[in-house]
This record gives sequence, structure tokens and C-alpha cells, in this order.
Amino acid sequence: MSRSPYWICSDSVWERKGKAIFLKGRSGWASVCVFALIGVWLCTDAWGSERSAAWGADRGAADRPQKIVSLNLCADQYLIALADRSQIAGLSHFARDPALSFTARTAADWPVTKGRAEDLVELEPDLIITSGIRRPAIRAFLETRNVDVVEISPARSLDEIRAQTRLIGKAIGQQSKAEALIHDMVARLGSHPAPNGLRAVHYQPRGFLSGQDTLVSEVMSWAGLKNASGEAGVARIARLSVESLILLEPDILITNARSAEAKDRGSELLRHPALRALFPDERWLRLPDPLLICGGPSFPHAVEALRRQLKMLAPAGP
Repeated sequence: MSRSPYWICSDSVWERKGKAIFLKGRSGWASVCVFALIGVWLCTDAWGSERSAAWGADRGAADRPQKIVSLNLCADQYLIALADRSQIAGLSHFARDPALSFTARTAADWPVTKGRAEDLVELEPDLIITSGIRRPAIRAFLETRNVDVVEISPARSLDEIRAQTRLIGKAIGQQSKAEALIHDMVARLGSHPAPNGLRAVHYQPRGFLSGQDTLVSEVMSWAGLKNASGEAGVARIARLSVESLILLEPDILITNARSAEAKDRGSELLRHPALRALFPDERWLRLPDPLLICGGPSFPHAVEALRRQLKMLAPAGP
């Protein structure tokens, strides 16, 4: 491999900066940072339908990290899918919350932490998986301890999910499981469908609209829908009034599964009479939050849930 600090992996660029390695994706410095000792990352341009020897053989059990701590909800589902149970010292404190966690039921039997620096001192982890945003006490702990750290950011596309799966699989010594997981996800998704001509929006409590460069937009695309938020100039997340939403005239409204029953003030907007008039039940689709909060093993399940609802959809007409 060239000694250049850049390595091209499909539409991503790996760049070494000091003692860290960053994955630069199409949306900027978004996906990952791995501290030193993780090694050189090798990439393929396959979509996961074939397994590449470039990622190397799994490390033996004795060489794998044995006290992994997750401080990130999205990391939890990767660890449950890829790690041996004995490798995990603690998942995040959100791991067992069924309102947030895709793997809440499985995590009920796995150890969790409260996400405090005190937990890290007690557990003495040899690998921590976290986000780039952390509390001062956690930051201080990481600055004073010689602990390997993997930083992940929200994955917003299948490409980023594949890269993140390989990143975590490599870090925990479970490359074969990572490749098998990618293969399974791609097999479940099948071929990317042609657009079905329907325009949809994902409208959240308090009037937040999910833009083009979001995980839910990728879910829509794999279900054959066009995300109409681009017509409102929304790339990530932005607030949009009911009046502006109506002017977009989307065919489909997607909300979280509990919006209809929720009584909080943030969800009141979703009970607006104008929305009820424009979107009858058959054109108002619902996806649970645990399917959309994180990219990862949950992604094909989100796509399948949306596809099932679209199959039952009555043709949108005047």
C-alpha cells in the first residue's frame, strides 16, 4: 500500500492525522475516529455481497479486547450482533430502553453502565466505543488513561453502515462476523428498487422534517419513495410549519409509531386537523423510533417495515 496518508474506499477517504485515523465520507468528517494501534484499514469496493480477505483473519480469542464498554446507543446493536457475550463489560445505559433501543429485549441479559466516568474507573475497559460528544468527566478519563477508543457518528447510508460494521468488527477482532452481518443485511435488502413515483416526508414532533442527507431518507429510497424534503431545501433536519408541509403536497406522511397516542406538547402538531384531512390513515405510515435512531443492523428491518406498509397502501389519487 502507498505511504500516502490517503486511502480510497469506494466514496470514502481514510486520512491519518497524528495518532488517529478518520473516515471521511460523502457528508464530511462524519463517521469514525480510531485511536492508534488499530492498524491500517484496508478497503474493497464490493457492496458486501462478497467477503474480502483484505480485512484479515479474526484475531484469536486471547488477542481480542475482553472488557469492551459502549457509551453509545448505536454501538450497542453492533456489539450485540458482532461481539462474544464474554467480551462485553457494559453496554450504554440506553441499551435496555425499548423506546430507543433496537436491541432492548436482547440487552436485558447483557451488562449495562450508567455512562459515568466512575463506571469506567471500576470496569477498567480495554476498548471504549463512543461518540465524539461526551461529558467533561468522560473526556478527562480518556485523556488520562491508556485505553483504545473507537468514535462513531450516526451512519446515514448503507455505505456508511457497511464501513461502520467493518470498523467495529476490526476493533473487536470479529471481522468474519462483520462480513457475515454485511452479507445478511444486503441479502435482506435485495436489489435497490426503482422509484415508485410516490413522494414522502418524515415529520417529527415539534415540526422537525428529516432532510435528504439522513438515515430515514435512505430508508425511504430503499422502499422506492422519494424524500420530498429536498423540495423544501432541507438537507439534514429543519423545522417546517404545517402550512409549508401542506404546500409540498407529499403523497405519504411518515411519523414515529407513538405520535398518534402521545399526549406531549411536541406531538400536538401531528394531530393538527389539516394533517388529518390531507393524510388519511392509509397514507399516514408509522415507523418505531428504534428503527430510525441508528444505522446498523436495524437498517434492513426499517426498510422491510416501510415496504410492508406500502404494500397495503391504497393508490393515492384525487
